[in-house]
Amino acid sequence: MSSTALEFYSEKFVEISEVVRTVDVVHNNKRYRVEILKGYSNPNLPFSVKCWIEEEVEIHPVWNEKGNPSDANSMKKITVLRQTDLPWLSPRNDSEGALQQALGFLAEKVKAK
Repeated sequence: MSSTALEFYSEKFVEISEVVRTVDVVHNNKRYRVEILKGYSNPNLPFSVKCWIEEEVEIHPVWNEKGNPSDANSMKKITVLRQTDLPWLSPRNDSEGALQQALGFLAEKVKAK
């Protein structure tokens, strides 16, 4: 989808953006995914950031692969990306500035742990 299409539809949706850059960061066996978004809905907020943490979670399926009720003790571990907040990040006018701000915050966050 071109920028022209995103700009055209920006007034038809509450929010519309595109991921212009994705960066994976690993620290202490934790994976963080940082997405830099170019927003089209609000010209005052051109670039913003979303951050995700990779986590392993347990799920308890109700039905097994054959369509029968699962054993109450059955569980599976799956890996998911959970969105996390990066507080104090202000929207930036360029994608590199948004990325630098996000990585700086993450570096401080992981250093504190």
